[in-house]
Amino acid sequence: MRKRISNKGFSLIEVIIALAIIMVVSGSIISFLLAGSRSYSSVITTTDLQKEAQLVMNQISDIVISAEKEVRYTDSTLEVINENEKYEISYVPAEKKIYYKKSVIDTMSRSFELKENVLMAENVTAFSADVIKAEGKNKIRVKMKLKNNSQSYVKEETITPRNENVVK
Repeated sequence: MRKRISNKGFSLIEVIIALAIIMVVSGSIISFLLAGSRSYSSVITTTDLQKEAQLVMNQISDIVISAEKEVRYTDSTLEVINENEKYEISYVPAEKKIYYKKSVIDTMSRSFELKENVLMAENVTAFSADVIKAEGKNKIRVKMKLKNNSQSYVKEETITPRNENVVK
């Protein structure tokens, strides 16, 4: 009688080859997931910058459009003066922030009652308002640049006040 030799199980070479294949496939999947995660993070950061820039630009537009007396830009501050109020939009480069302040004019003494600064935007690396070229056209060009980590976004907008000759 012959004995049957049982070849159940895997040889050492088969196990090593299977492990190598699993490692290559797992490495590919992990690198694909990491690349997708980095891409997603980058897109989210850019989207956040765009939303913040658009929100700030909308707020500035609303203020400038309704200017009644004067709009001027000096020393990183955009000022809008109306009959009974004054708005100041100030860029502080050291903090990389834009602040908003509304002052109410006391009609009796013609003085301003100052309110505290309110934060409008963070991560701002540049802010300017071009009112020099705008005097004849009554248009103001506002530009800001926001940067967070390695992502940056530039937002430019031309704003036309309702009232003529307010740009000084």
